[in-house]
Amino acid sequence: MSEIVRRVLETAEEAGAVSISAIDMEVGGMTFLAEDQMRTAYDSLVRGTMAEGSELRVTAVPASYRCGSCGSAGPVPPAHSPTHMAPLIECGECGEPAVLEGGKECRVTNIEAEVPDE
Repeated sequence: MSEIVRRVLETAEEAGAVSISAIDMEVGGMTFLAEDQMRTAYDSLVRGTMAEGSELRVTAVPASYRCGSCGSAGPVPPAHSPTHMAPLIECGECGEPAVLEGGKECRVTNIEAEVPDE
């Protein structure tokens, strides 16, 4: 979270922002990141910065797969929970091993900031 906050503040400063009101993030279900822990860390890290008091909005991205054999794609079944370090994902259509395609994301998608007119 410290690297995310550092990069958000840097980006906002480069844009000439004077304050940040909200940050939107996408966080995948297979990242092992707990939203409540992210929020606690965020609130602590933005204290005393232009982002203090800003809202952290997190969108959960469900895990999904794509099969290299038949091309099928779909959600990863609930049995493959984030507690498995390297789950074997089988295609729901043909049963062949599939590749985790979604659910690994951890990215900032938007920064809402006040930039004064020049």
